[in-house]
Amino acid sequence: MFLALIIALGNWLYQLVWGWERFWQELILSIFLAPNWRGMAALTPYLDGVTKKNSKKYKTQSNFHKIYVLFSMLASMFGSLVLITSFMLDAGVFVDAPTISTTIALWGGIVLNIIFSSPLYYLSSGLETYNEIEDREAAILDEKKKIKAKEAKAKRKEKSKREKEEKEKIIKEELERTYKDAVLHLDELEKENSLELEKLKERLKKYQSKIEEEKKIILALQKKYPFIGQIVTNRLE
Repeated sequence: MFLALIIALGNWLYQLVWGWERFWQELILSIFLAPNWRGMAALTPYLDGVTKKNSKKYKTQSNFHKIYVLFSMLASMFGSLVLITSFMLDAGVFVDAPTISTTIALWGGIVLNIIFSSPLYYLSSGLETYNEIEDREAAILDEKKKIKAKEAKAKRKEKSKREKEEKEKIIKEELERTYKDAVLHLDELEKENSLELEKLKERLKKYQSKIEEEKKIILALQKKYPFIGQIVTNRLE
């Protein structure tokens, strides 16, 4: 595969220097070779034991199946080499100018590449390359970090809410205690004032009864002694 890449790069540089009119061929060649490169990149972690699959298509524990996978990769390399060679023939690398034969060879190289690489296409479908595995794991890790960040934020929010509720509860309990103490104090004051008022009423009644008695005495004396009414007039008002 490395040799094929070197040949493709050398051919691309040759075409770039030789003439821009053939540059589009290198783009088409890259498009044809891309599935081969991707398939080999996907089967490499499978052979390394990184990709774990067990099915009729992927038998991770079967050494025979791994040999089959290896041969499919070798066949794809051969197909890639045939394809690159046919493109080089059509580009005039080995001959003076493209001919009908080189054009037929080009299409033959494309067909042979597809035939030899078909097992690789089939086996590599559904498998991930190392880069794709790393991207997927990075995405999973990033998602886990986001979930943890959300959970931490939710916990902080819940903690803040709980602390706020506890503070409000403490303030409410303190207000209730203050209110109860104030009510008890007012009740005590009311009782004390009520007792004091009763005492004052009793004293007033006593004073009123004494005044009535004095009035009766003065009236009795006034009947006997009329001049007394002029002396103690304020007692009779």
